[in-house]
Parts: sequence; C-alpha cells; structure tokens
Amino acid sequence: MFLALNDPILKFLAHGFNLSFWINEIIIAIIVIALVLLISWLVNKFILKK
Repeated sequence: MFLALNDPILKFLAHGFNLSFWINEIIIAIIVIALVLLISWLVNKFILKK
C-alpha cells in the first residue's frame, strides 16, 4: 500500500540512500497509523456524545 502510493519518491531516495528508503517507509507508516487512530478516536468521541 505505502509502496504503491509513494513508489517514485521512494525509488528516487533509495537510489542514493538505502537508509532513507526505510526511514521514509517507517515515517509514512507511523503517520498513516496516527491519522487512523486520531480519526477513529474522534469518531468514537462524537458517537459516544450522541
């Protein structure tokens, strides 16, 4: 999923820096997970209020 979305950017970075590839993968994964958790928390908060 992350590879499919950011393949050109990651390939460009990984071409010169293999570490940058993994760092970006991890950062993207953390951001996506954080956003999903934040959205689900907000949804649960609003559902519980109703």
